[in-house]
Amino acid sequence: MFEKIYYFNKGTKTLHIKGLCKNSIGSDYKTYATEQEAIQDNGRYIHMCVECENEREKIIQNALKKEK
Repeated sequence: MFEKIYYFNKGTKTLHIKGLCKNSIGSDYKTYATEQEAIQDNGRYIHMCVECENEREKIIQNALKKEK
């Protein structure tokens, strides 16, 4: 079982990743283990937080650099 790291703000329809931006955790946010679960539960009308998405890309790029 995966840790629930995706936080969905129903008010703004924004999906955040735990700890990647200042808005990533809210008391009324619904949590999910995967991005796919959030999409299945809320439909395709959600969008990823731009700041969280940028930070996720940085993490992926750094991991790929370490692989080389």
